[in-house]
Amino acid sequence: MSRVSEPVGRARAAVLRAGSLLRKVRRRLRRSARRGQRRWLFFRKQPARSKLRILLGLKALEDLPMAARNALWPLPAPLAAQHVRRARLFENRVALLEMFPTGAVGAEMGCHKGNFSAHILDVTAPRKLHLIDYEAAFVAEVRERYAKEIDAGVVEVHHGDTVASVDALPAGSLDWAYIDGDHSCRGARRDLAAAHRAVKPDGWIGLNDYVFFNPEDMGKYGVVEAVHEFCLEHDWEILGFGLAGRGQHDVLLRRREAADGPAD
Repeated sequence: MSRVSEPVGRARAAVLRAGSLLRKVRRRLRRSARRGQRRWLFFRKQPARSKLRILLGLKALEDLPMAARNALWPLPAPLAAQHVRRARLFENRVALLEMFPTGAVGAEMGCHKGNFSAHILDVTAPRKLHLIDYEAAFVAEVRERYAKEIDAGVVEVHHGDTVASVDALPAGSLDWAYIDGDHSCRGARRDLAAAHRAVKPDGWIGLNDYVFFNPEDMGKYGVVEAVHEFCLEHDWEILGFGLAGRGQHDVLLRRREAADGPAD
């Protein structure tokens, strides 16, 4: 009897395993069909260029669902009311320069070809202006453009990394710093840390391209995150906000303790 029942038992167990496997396969097929249907619906909604990229196995940000794009970049740390309550709004970044102290010592960290430097010189009339950029061609152009100011001792041009150049200045030697360098979060953090060491306790720090995503070069910028982290960690606040047409706004920061008195 046992000789008969043992093969039967094994057969029954095999049938049960096969049935369980079949049910799993059916469930997976149903899930796959649902996913396939969702993917097809998503595919149908895409513009022709996105469909072509998907078919070719290429990827672009605009092809991702909104949830997938949001997951790539978490929201910046939120500021509190005390970090923005005294902020003044300006029509552009040139007008924002009115808040910078005049006749002072400042540094433009990332001067490019010196176009904005001209506005800095005109509006703030600095006693000393350090212009910094890592591109040799830009530095040569700036030196030629501001040869007269260099000879007069008003402008000093530095070729090299913005952080290394500012770190070479004596601590607390700047009345203000204006940052327009590496716009990644890491780069903005480095520039802010260097500016923080170089400016006086009651000094100012301005930043260009306070934008989460730049529509011009379709790139993710990290200035917003870096500014918020800096204000929260060091108790600084945004005192000025300069508008820009495509959203690459400017902000002007100052230590909250220093800003408690009348603005300079």
